[in-house]
Amino acid sequence: MSEPNQTPESQLLRDARSKAAALMANLITQRDDLARFAPQLAPDKQAAGQQAFADAIESTRRTLERVDQALRHTALHAE
Repeated sequence: MSEPNQTPESQLLRDARSKAAALMANLITQRDDLARFAPQLAPDKQAAGQQAFADAIESTRRTLERVDQALRHTALHAE
C-alpha cells in the first residue's frame, strides 16, 4: 500500500529499487553457483564468467546508489 504523501515518482523509484535489489541478490547467487562449478570449466571460460558477474554486480550497485540518491532527493522536495 502506498504512503499518504507518496508521489508517483517516488513509487516508481521504490519499485525500481526493489527490482534492482532483487537483481543484485540473484546475480550474487549465480556468481556463487559459478564459483562452485568453476573447476569444471576451462580457465578462460571461468575467467570470462567471473568478469561478467563482477561487471553486472558493479553496474547494479551503481544503479542502486543512484536510485537511493533520487529517493533522497524526492523525499527532500516532498516536504
